[in-house]
Amino acid sequence: MAFKRKLSRFFELLDSLTEFLDTTDPVLSESLKQRKLETAYLTDIFEKMNEFQVKLQGNKMNIIKAKEIISSFIAKFDIYKSNIGRKELMQFPTLKKCSMADIEILENKILIFTDQLDQLQDLMKLEIPD
Repeated sequence: MAFKRKLSRFFELLDSLTEFLDTTDPVLSESLKQRKLETAYLTDIFEKMNEFQVKLQGNKMNIIKAKEIISSFIAKFDIYKSNIGRKELMQFPTLKKCSMADIEILENKILIFTDQLDQLQDLMKLEIPD
């Protein structure tokens, strides 16, 4: 949970940080600007993972509820991949903010994001078998 908050905060400060670095380290500033979409995407993914983790906690959790939460979360990856592939970013609010701020999400980035979602889904299926 703490890492997610730090990543969200880093993203919130990214524009200010790159503006500051323009005067002190332009190369680093440009590198961060080029990674803004990836940072937004990761911020959203970590938010989803955090929500998933929180749902699995609690005194009244049992194996049946846990199985339902896990299966549901793994199934959502298909929706995420489909929507992000069509640039429908309702499940990715931070990434959506970037696209609304005139940062074009290029097709190669979409392919990277959908591939990562696919890998994450496969990893979860492998690590949490039926």
